[in-house]
Amino acid sequence: MAGKTLTFPRPTLVGWMVADALLVAVLAFLVWVVHGWSLNNDGLIGVIPGVVVGFAGGFVLAFAVHEWGHWVGARIFGARLPFNDYRHAIKGYRTSYRLIPNIDIASLSARQFLGTSWVSILGYAVVSAAALVAHFSGDLDITGAALAVGALAFSANSFVLDLPPTLQVSRGAEVVPAMKRNMTRKKIRRRSALAYLTLALALVGWNLL
Repeated sequence: MAGKTLTFPRPTLVGWMVADALLVAVLAFLVWVVHGWSLNNDGLIGVIPGVVVGFAGGFVLAFAVHEWGHWVGARIFGARLPFNDYRHAIKGYRTSYRLIPNIDIASLSARQFLGTSWVSILGYAVVSAAALVAHFSGDLDITGAALAVGALAFSANSFVLDLPPTLQVSRGAEVVPAMKRNMTRKKIRRRSALAYLTLALALVGWNLL
């Protein structure tokens, strides 16, 4: 029917846990498959699947843990943030002030906002560290390298977006004005580009050592 809006049920905590558990299981299976493929196929046909799946897996896993960090941090500091609908199953919810309106940022105290921010930052930092350990262990070869780069790519991008408003609020700024100042599309694009460029240069420098 023209004009009809498709709606989705609001997920529960158990539903969100099950969805992300399935996500991790699927990613682990795909990484295992493409790693075996890369070991048995030479040239680009062996490398490309491992690079694509590894990078996507690391990026999505860091994203999912980051969102769990927001939720856990909110609960620890006394806030209740909603789960998003199933169109954003792996993301849960976003805190970007201008992009996703279903979070009432104004309802969070400075302490609650800082809790959701710092715990989420800790979450993707842990994922990135684990991905780097998996890479340097050498067990996953090119797939492990791509997994680490994917996790680092999300972490670098999210860090440069999350850190400025978090630091400003920690220094006494009000939550909503800090988010408005930092979460404009122009600043998001500029900071994201800077994060990816810095990471790319760091990777090139590392491989030239």
